[in-house]
Amino acid sequence: MDVSLSEKGLRGAAAFRCAGLTYRMGDHYARLRVVKPSMPHPTRRGRRIYSFRDVLALRIAADLRDAGLALDGIRRVAGEMRRQGRSEDWSPEARIMVRGDEVRFLRDNAELVDAVLAMPGGQGWCTIVEVGRFVREVKESFARARGVTR
Repeated sequence: MDVSLSEKGLRGAAAFRCAGLTYRMGDHYARLRVVKPSMPHPTRRGRRIYSFRDVLALRIAADLRDAGLALDGIRRVAGEMRRQGRSEDWSPEARIMVRGDEVRFLRDNAELVDAVLAMPGGQGWCTIVEVGRFVREVKESFARARGVTR
């Protein structure tokens, strides 16, 4: 039976594996509410169930943390991702750029060029995340993982 990405959810350990996180780090992010699981558990209250978008946000959070971004910055990025709509519809060229407190979601290469050209005084962006690459990676691992459905 083929289940769409929007109907499938993963419990904590499976979601963290898909995102490339250890259980300890994923649990840490959950307790700090960096990325909040968005799916209700179908039978038990209090269990964390992560949607595809949640797992994608965890994967990007891990990459940003490895790049040295503080948790407040990661929270801003996760918030920006929630505002951008369905992650399944994002372009393979989508990127997130971070400079200080500023977070920008760029849907394609044209927006990337515009953002770079608009930089005042030649100051660059400190972090650029290739969202499209992570969408592909997480889709593959999410599809293989055993999950729960709505």
